[in-house]
Formats: sequence, structure tokens, C-alpha cells
Amino acid sequence: MEGGYTAPPQKHARLARDAKAEGLERPRGFDSRPRYRGAPIPSLLCLLSFPLPFSPSREPPPPERIQRSPPTEFLMRPPASPLVAITLAALVLTLGCGEPQGPAPTPTPSVDTAWRDALLPANELGGRTLLADARDGWTVRRVDRPARGRGERSMARATGAAASSDMPMDEGAVLEASAPMAPAPGAAAGRDRAADGGAPLRAGSIDDNAAYEEFLTFLATWEDQEGVADKAHVVDVRDRTWIRVVGPQGRPVPLARVTVIDEQADRVAWSATTLGDGRVAFYPHADGLEAPATWRVEVQAAGQTTVATLDAAARTLDVRMPTSYAMPQSVPLDVCFLIDTTGSMGDEIGRIKHTLLAVTKRLRDLAVEFDLRYGAVLYRDLTDDYVTMRRLFSSDIEGFDAALRAVEAGGGGDMPESLNQGLAEAIGQMDWRQDAAKLCFLVADAPPHMDYAGDVAYDRSMRAAAERGIKVHAVAASGLDPFGSLVMRQVAQMTRGRFTFIEYGGDVVASGAAHGVKDTGPANNLDAILFRTIQDELSGWGRPEASSSVD
Repeated sequence: MEGGYTAPPQKHARLARDAKAEGLERPRGFDSRPRYRGAPIPSLLCLLSFPLPFSPSREPPPPERIQRSPPTEFLMRPPASPLVAITLAALVLTLGCGEPQGPAPTPTPSVDTAWRDALLPANELGGRTLLADARDGWTVRRVDRPARGRGERSMARATGAAASSDMPMDEGAVLEASAPMAPAPGAAAGRDRAADGGAPLRAGSIDDNAAYEEFLTFLATWEDQEGVADKAHVVDVRDRTWIRVVGPQGRPVPLARVTVIDEQADRVAWSATTLGDGRVAFYPHADGLEAPATWRVEVQAAGQTTVATLDAAARTLDVRMPTSYAMPQSVPLDVCFLIDTTGSMGDEIGRIKHTLLAVTKRLRDLAVEFDLRYGAVLYRDLTDDYVTMRRLFSSDIEGFDAALRAVEAGGGGDMPESLNQGLAEAIGQMDWRQDAAKLCFLVADAPPHMDYAGDVAYDRSMRAAAERGIKVHAVAASGLDPFGSLVMRQVAQMTRGRFTFIEYGGDVVASGAAHGVKDTGPANNLDAILFRTIQDELSGWGRPEASSSVD
């Protein structure tokens, strides 16, 4: 047979004698099937395709029989079974041993993930070792301290002294309240009413993406101030460019991965995930590097990739995908509450605890079907009972609310807190669903510590949030200083969330001015603002009218 293999007479006779001696009907490894020698067979296939020296169903041949076979004989033998042949052939095809089919695609430069990888929890923070415990559904990260008596800690609390670095961890009550800090002027009455479930907290709110020029003016006021670099990282968000991803009929495509590449420098300049309106915001100066004349934009959605070119002078780009977004019958929605639980936060925590079920009930009445999960990250500081506490997402809303009701405010002492650690844990360690709308509500009344070695600066976390498609809504509590306002407004603007501020004394304009907000709009109840924010996210998810809401 042309292209086949026929054993020479002498070799065939020897194989027959060996087979007879072993009680076989035909020579081992001999077959009359064709052996195709015309095509180049990869050496890997040849080396692996020899038959087993013995059948599992029979005793192995004596060692001298195996040794008597010359090495070249194995290369001419067929596979031990059709299954082995098929497996090896598939391996060869997988490894691409043949000629390449068509031109190789242009490789995407490796994404600089140093800032994203830094979201992983560190074992040390500020020169102190951190431990992790699992307690009652919470993952607690705390400073490792030598054990000391409870009385010494209680004395420090009673005198109002800040906890020292060697103060013991109260193993019996992680959520035990400590002496709160002095409330901000005018806040005491509101705190008492909130704790009793009385009059709701009032707040103002602004969307710094809708008021983009005003936000740029706000950032510019920090350029010449001394000491800013030690307390905040001001990211350059000038020349914002909207990239909109749509399907064949022009409907927005949520959850598409958008990568902006500087081909001249062979670097990924930006990576983000589209939100419900199918958009991402690209900031060409965020890295402080010179922008090229054009950018390469790669969009991935539903297993398909589309490439476009963005002119550096353009401020909008539409990318049309070949496949439409498949709108789910029930929109998955993950909501994480990121809360500063130091002593001065008693009013805001109380309001959230008393309104959570009410907000959930209102959400259930919406016409849009959704699959809701709640999760939480609480944070304090190095000198407190814990640095962070994390509770993963759960669809058991009442159970989650019961766990949140047990949370008490305590600790603190200095103005900055471990907001950096809390934000990094909320963005990087929560079990966000990939196909879900993702919302995070940050509630805080103090700026982050920017002086801890081994910390994760908030600007790294907010970029990671944009990449994962997590929208962070920042809620400024009473007493937040200007640096805290700067940080929280940056986080909200970068992730396309809203900046909300709680007002006391009935003057929303004065409260907004304290945070650098000029156009505050009317005040509203805080729980109403939270509900409206979630409602807007659900009602606009994947719908054409949502894609035109931001210019």
C-alpha cells in the first residue's frame, strides 16, 4: 500500500517467532494499517506513539525481551490503541506543530497590574503585623498584640486616651464600642434621633461627572497648597474621553472590557469595564505620561473582540460590537457598604441599620426584576480592635441586616483612619459577581492615613474599581475635613459614583460649601438618596436611554 509500512521478511519472521514464544497470535506491535511517512510527523508524536511494552491484561514480558528490541523499532510501531492515537493527534494540533493558519494577531501589551496586585491584603501595615480571624461570618484583620488585661484597656477608654500599639485585642467582643470622639457641632441631636429611628438624616448630593468642569476647578484649588502630596494623591483627570460600546442595533453593552493601548510605548494606558449605560471614561493623563497621537482601543464582550482607533483630540468614541448584550431576566446586583466604624460615626451607622430593610422593601416593589446581594466592609485603625472586618455578599438580606445591627462605633482618636485598607478590601477582596451591577457605598467622616508603610493608596483602589466596573458612591459624614472631601470626591468621580454629604443645621448650601461643592441641589433624606441611587442603576441597566444621561 502506498505510503504504508511493510516489515522486511527477516524482521517479520523474527517478530513471528517472538510472538509464538509468548503465546500471541500475531507479532506484538505489528499491524497492516498504513503508516503515512509522506507528511512530516513531529518528533514529539513519534516519541510518544510507541505501544506499551505489555498489555495490562497480561503479565509483562521478561526484561530481556524488552531490551532485545532496537530503539528504531519503537519509532515504527503504531499507537497502542485508537484512543492513544486520537489523544496524541489532538495534542499535536493543540501545540500548533503544523504551519500557522493566517497571520498572527497583534499581541496586546501586558497590562501593568502592579497597582491592582497591591490590593492583596498585606501581612504588615505601618510596621505592625496583621492577623486574620474568622468570627461570626466576618473576616477580621487586626494588629497582633501581646495579651494584656481587659482592665488596662478599659481604663484607657474611660480616660479617653488613644489606644497604644501594644493594647490587647478584646477576643470576646470584636464589635465592642469604645468611648466615641466628640461629635461635630450640631450633630448630637441628629445622632440621638437616628439612634432612636426617629427623624432621618438629611443630605445633599452631586454628580461630579455631570458637573465635570466644576470638579476640575475644585481640583485646581489644590495645586498650589502645601502638604497636599503627603495627605492625598490628586489624579489628573483632564481631557476625559467617553468610550461607548453598543451592539448592532445601537443598544448599550454593559460589562464589556475596554483596554486603551499606547502602541508607540507598548503599554496599556487604561483598562475599565462598561457600566449599565455601556460607557467607560478614559483619562489620558492619569499616569502623568505623554499621550500619543492615536490610541488603540480593544473591546471584549461575549467572547468577541473589536478593535478601534481613538484620536487623541477626540472626546468621544463609539465602538460597535457584532453581538448585542443579552439582557438577563433578573439583573444581578451586588451592594457593598464600606463603613468607617470609629467612635464619631455612631449616627451614620445607626441610620443605615434602621433603614436597610426599609430600602430593601422599596426595591422589591420596583418593576425591574433583580437578584440582590448585600455585603459589608467595616474599618477602623491600627490602634483599634480591628483594622478591617469583611462580610461577603449574601442574598439573605434579613440575616445581613441582623449582622449589621450588631455593629457598634468605637475606637479612633486621631483624625485619619484606615480608609485605604477598607477601600482596598472592598474592591479587591469581596466576592463580586462578574455579571452583576456593582455598587459600593463608602460612608466616612475622616481622611485616610497616607503615612502607613505597606498601605494601598486610595487612588490605586479607585482605578481597580473602574477596571472591575464597581461604582463607588461616597457619603461624607459630619466633621469630614477638606482632605477627606478631596479623597472621597476623587473616588466617586473616577468610578462614576455620586458624592453625598450629610448636612446638619438645616443648611445644605453651607454643608456643601464645606466640601467644596457649589451647586448642591435640594437636600433629601439619606435613605431616599440610597434608594434612588440603586433604583437608577437598575432601571438604566442595558437600556438605550441610560447611555445619553452623561455628556
